[in-house]
Amino acid sequence: MANPPQKSNLAATPVEAVLALYEQTWAEINRLRDYEWKIAYYFASLSVGQIALLTSGSFRDLLTPWLRSGLTIVQVLGALYSLFYLDKTHEYLTQQRNIRRGIEEYLRLDGCGFLPAAWHGKRVERKFERLGLVIPLAFAVLAVQAICVYLIWTIG
Repeated sequence: MANPPQKSNLAATPVEAVLALYEQTWAEINRLRDYEWKIAYYFASLSVGQIALLTSGSFRDLLTPWLRSGLTIVQVLGALYSLFYLDKTHEYLTQQRNIRRGIEEYLRLDGCGFLPAAWHGKRVERKFERLGLVIPLAFAVLAVQAICVYLIWTIG
């Protein structure tokens, strides 16, 4: 019978490795901080581009029911993918913030006045910035895509 795996002892980890992990985590958080906005920009821009194409006079003659259906499918798939991508990015960002918080606790940065006392012993939850950022971005993207689908079926 095999022995169960031992829990790693964070206290045995060299401080340099912990600081390197902290720097990498901090860099990842900085990289991802604006990524949710970028996702919204990308998908909204694709829809606006399709709207520009739809409103051009030369393209209107090409709008067959098959093409309209295909463009609608592209918009629906884009909407689903953008929602999934926004959610996964937010989840990963929350995970990175919790790694950073754990390192800050390990280095005892939370008890020396360097960080707010309210952060001590708390983890960042997935709902952090969900109502203030993720959901509004998702609704903005979906609104632009809905306008695009509406125009697909009403223009021409």
